[in-house]
Amino acid sequence: APPVSTPAWRSARVDPQSALKSGGRGVAEGHSRFTVGKWLVVGQIALSLVLVMGAGLLLGSFRRLTTLDAGFRTEGVLLVGVNLRNAGYSNSAMAGVHHDILGRLRRLPGVQSASVSDLTPISGSAWNNLVEVDGYKPPRLDDRLVYFNEVSDGFFTTMGTPLLAGRDFDHRDVPGSAKVAIINETMAKRFFGTTSPLGKPFFVVEHEKRGEPIEVVGIVKDAKYRRLREETLPTAYVARSQAA
Repeated sequence: APPVSTPAWRSARVDPQSALKSGGRGVAEGHSRFTVGKWLVVGQIALSLVLVMGAGLLLGSFRRLTTLDAGFRTEGVLLVGVNLRNAGYSNSAMAGVHHDILGRLRRLPGVQSASVSDLTPISGSAWNNLVEVDGYKPPRLDDRLVYFNEVSDGFFTTMGTPLLAGRDFDHRDVPGSAKVAIINETMAKRFFGTTSPLGKPFFVVEHEKRGEPIEVVGIVKDAKYRRLREETLPTAYVARSQAA
């Protein structure tokens, strides 16, 4: 490598007569330059070690991310975005069109499950609100913050997120019926402690006013919401079929 050969080449150029003289500068000069060269080699090795360590840390981070339990299926899922507003559909027509598209997808050969959601997990997007539960006194205001997603029936089956208790959304959950939600483990523990949240309500708070009660009908396994690296967020999934 150049850092090694350069000092050796410089040392070979020392005048032989100077080298024979007592106290001649040729030998001393050659030794000084060789020392600089050795430092260049040491610097190169140190830099190589830093690069190797950096690569090792990067591979370690990648390995942890690939083996991380995100709470949902990461393979065999096809994501399709639909923007009916850009296609010219009115707000009143969108629900029916989404329902029709979902029904057609579920009838396609080879499709095991299909669903609709407002937000895609790990997209960086978020929807949150302050929430109140009777009997729960949060230590901080942030402890009342819950992250939401609006999903259709079959969402948890499609994503491979286990339903731990209660039920999925179904034909009972329509516009005008009592509002329902499925919550994750983190929200259940934070707001309801060791008591089962099934059948109990929580309230979304806006402008210091409670909204209508939302009944918990199911509990699902924790899943990442915005990013893989984040701590699990308290999450509530509301029924898309109840949207007006």
